[in-house]
Amino acid sequence: TVGAGFLAVAPGNSTGTSASSINWSGSGQLLANGLQVGIDVDDRTVRVFSGGAGSTQFIIDVVGYYL
Repeated sequence: TVGAGFLAVAPGNSTGTSASSINWSGSGQLLANGLQVGIDVDDRTVRVFSGGAGSTQFIIDVVGYYL
């Protein structure tokens, strides 16, 4: 992480989100989080939104899915 910010994960057809999925408050933090998110039914995708003044790199590990 660099600075403070957040990521939000939403279905792939979303144009925005009203809640964050993970937040960070400073540089150099290593964070983990688990969540369930719906997928876009047409193309089976998710979308990640980044906000705040900071930046980060992230990995999405899909354990499974159901329709």
